[in-house]
Amino acid sequence: MKEINKLEMLNRICKVYLGYRERLVATANDWISLDGIFMFNIVIVTLSELIPSNILNKNYDSIDELFSLIEEFIEHRDSEVEALITTELLEGMMNYRGLDKSSWKPLLGLKATEFCDQIDTFYSN
Repeated sequence: MKEINKLEMLNRICKVYLGYRERLVATANDWISLDGIFMFNIVIVTLSELIPSNILNKNYDSIDELFSLIEEFIEHRDSEVEALITTELLEGMMNYRGLDKSSWKPLLGLKATEFCDQIDTFYSN
């Protein structure tokens, strides 16, 4: 299996999820340090805020393609990509106030759903 690195992950998300590229451009000062380092955790947190915002506005455009990519990133990843997708994106979405998980969790793939279930179990104990 070919690993997917952080730059490839970012590129593929921007191609699939309309509006994300524009959000990244608008927030570049937040995630590109003064010495030019990309802070990928902030890049993904931005996505974890955009997805719920779109869902609250009943905008499900490209969500199936995006969640399919998320599943692929979990399966064919390097450890950094997996951590970004699971702990920054999925956990961020799970903690988004004002949006019930039932509006997006059923759309996830098997690996992403398993991760969310494990987090729910962990925090409920």
